Amino acid sequence: MKFIRILILMILLAPFYAFAQYKNAAFSLLVFPEQQQIVLKRDRLPILEVDSIQFNFRTPASMKVLKMGEHHIIVQLLYKNVPIGWEVNTYKDFTVDLKIDKIDGGWHFYANPKWAHDISIYTKSMGHYFGIRENLVPDNHKSPDITGSIQSFDVKGENSRYHENFASAWSAFFFNNLGYASFFNTFAKGQYQFGINGVTEIYHRTGDLDWYVFVGEDGDAIMRAYYKVIGAPKYVPAWACGVCIWRDQDWNGKKDVLDDAEQMTALKIPITSIMVDRPYSNGIDGWSKMDFGTLFSDPGQWIHQLNVDYNLRFMTWVSTCTFGDTSIVKAMPGGDHGYIDLSDPLSVSKFCNALTKNIYDYGVQGNKMDRGEEVFPAEDAWYDHTPPAERRNKYIYLYAKVIDSVLTAKWGKDNFNYSRSGMQGSQKYLSALWGGDSRESWDGLACSVANAMRVGFIGFPDWGSDVGGYRGNAGYEPEDLYTRWLQFGIWSGFFEIKLDGGGGMGKDRAPWHYGKTLQDNFRRACEERMELAPYVYSQLNTSAENGVLMKPLAYEYPDDPNTSDIWDEYCFGQCFLVSPVVEPGKTSQSIYLPAGGWYDWYSPIKSYAGGKRYDIKLSEDHIPVFVKQNSIFVTGKNWLNGNSAKWKGKTSPELFINVFPGKNNFVSAFKYIDRYDNDRPQVISVAQRANELMIHVPALSSDATLIIHNVVPKGTVTVNGKQVMVVTNKQTLTVEIPLTKMEMHDISFQR
Repeated sequence: MKFIRILILMILLAPFYAFAQYKNAAFSLLVFPEQQQIVLKRDRLPILEVDSIQFNFRTPASMKVLKMGEHHIIVQLLYKNVPIGWEVNTYKDFTVDLKIDKIDGGWHFYANPKWAHDISIYTKSMGHYFGIRENLVPDNHKSPDITGSIQSFDVKGENSRYHENFASAWSAFFFNNLGYASFFNTFAKGQYQFGINGVTEIYHRTGDLDWYVFVGEDGDAIMRAYYKVIGAPKYVPAWACGVCIWRDQDWNGKKDVLDDAEQMTALKIPITSIMVDRPYSNGIDGWSKMDFGTLFSDPGQWIHQLNVDYNLRFMTWVSTCTFGDTSIVKAMPGGDHGYIDLSDPLSVSKFCNALTKNIYDYGVQGNKMDRGEEVFPAEDAWYDHTPPAERRNKYIYLYAKVIDSVLTAKWGKDNFNYSRSGMQGSQKYLSALWGGDSRESWDGLACSVANAMRVGFIGFPDWGSDVGGYRGNAGYEPEDLYTRWLQFGIWSGFFEIKLDGGGGMGKDRAPWHYGKTLQDNFRRACEERMELAPYVYSQLNTSAENGVLMKPLAYEYPDDPNTSDIWDEYCFGQCFLVSPVVEPGKTSQSIYLPAGGWYDWYSPIKSYAGGKRYDIKLSEDHIPVFVKQNSIFVTGKNWLNGNSAKWKGKTSPELFINVFPGKNNFVSAFKYIDRYDNDRPQVISVAQRANELMIHVPALSSDATLIIHNVVPKGTVTVNGKQVMVVTNKQTLTVEIPLTKMEMHDISFQR
């Protein structure tokens, strides 16, 4: 009898195996009706076991397969004695048809029972969990590993219980190092319990089950599938890949803005944009009229001066708060900030018209989006009848969508908006996140690094911190802290530097208030960032396929058990590993290098075998940065010019194509986004076989120099089949080959 039951079960499940097998043959999804269990396997080993899908806190009494096809299966769940109504004791049995679809990169689970209002999914706890939110819950815990914790999916802004850095990005998305990620596609508030008593629970206050399970070998593979569901991340313009400076308080208005541009130029410190924070407008709290106030009068003139005389782009602070002023748009009645109802088309139209007429038409090309989550009145009714359980979370999404729409209407894709608050799906409307109001302290710097790791796990490609910190009102700070934060900023997605204390308090920390040492460090950081700009630009604008820019080690190397707790190292795009210095007085730093070979970026003749820790001696000039063996990537000179055009004059961009070869039998590629050729994607590649390097460089719009590191040529070097002379430096072990623009080059190099 037992044999017959097993045989029947195998017959029932046989077609499902064909449906569930993922195309790379590593992942498969199985349904076991008798056990009422759904199992995800990787290489035949279970990595996710779904033990129960509850509606209204009722466990299904039975499960059966109704229908199976090549790409989907329908499973019927029976729920008995479900209470109905609020005032009478009525109970009823219900069936729920759960549809499971195979999608590119995973599976989609969907059910929509009209009687349900709560969903809980229970799974066995396996592996390590990462994600859900940016802030360091629980208890300022810097490790990105949230196993053993309870995480809320409910935006509460500055009143949340966390010690450091008002970081406010959220997503009903978590990543597991065993090879999958979970995404519950809802704005409804929820709670996640990870690995408590051997159980992981997903809970949301909604009756709509819209759940995705993505699979992949690493974080990039999973993000590719995720972005296909929520939309590709927003384009980031080149000028936003440079250096932005700003103040919390411009006491002298436009004079301060122009003075900062001039002082930076006089010191030959390259920048590409300036942002002005509130207060700069007329009305309540220096904002409610959504215009330029007296101290910033004639904005068209001085913004034009920034654009033309200094080659800088200009951004301003914005908010959907009216602070009680109804002269432009009526706000929702709750709270004291007067939030605009972003679900109301008329309110949105009035808000956007005010921004366009009063701000963007004068030349403002970007916004710092603030206050989206701070004291939001969740109980106020919305125009579109969004349920209360969804309002806080959905508002952040709508905020990004509205600002993106009005900026894009004015500037096309040449705009930039960044926000403290982020929500799943806003990636396609939000250029970047910044990590909130960090303290002007070493702890503030350390927590900023930890925030960046958490953001990476929830799929926001571009992130930055207030370099120098925000909270504390000290302004002027120790040179060692300032320098280390600047060095971290180089290797962040969005490099923005704050020149004063919180609220403009304290002594100014603009570089001209320091001595030569800090000024040199400041200049070096900004120059280095400008050289990295082609790399940053290309990586950010291919994030739909290459994943986030600042990749936690457990994201990039999920199978390595040493990476799950690491928060103070990360991969920067495809090629670099960065280890910020977040403590004072250190002369060395313990750094874990994952499997593979690594080179010291600042001293490339130094190489390291991966899979172990090293005690690395620290330099005051830079933080430790390593290059992955077998890498090819682009840096540049004069590729991006802001105010540097004032002292450099007219220059032509030059690219440096860097190759760091490794072992035989490898192929690596880098997709360069050629901004001088209408952003054409250009794939640069290198292959090595039998000690021969074969490098392909398509026709680029700029002259380039191919730099091959850690090699000495042992034979002929050919370009397009013709032998060429090369520049060899035996001290640095580099070979340089000039490449002419608008020509394709195939290079063969014997090593």
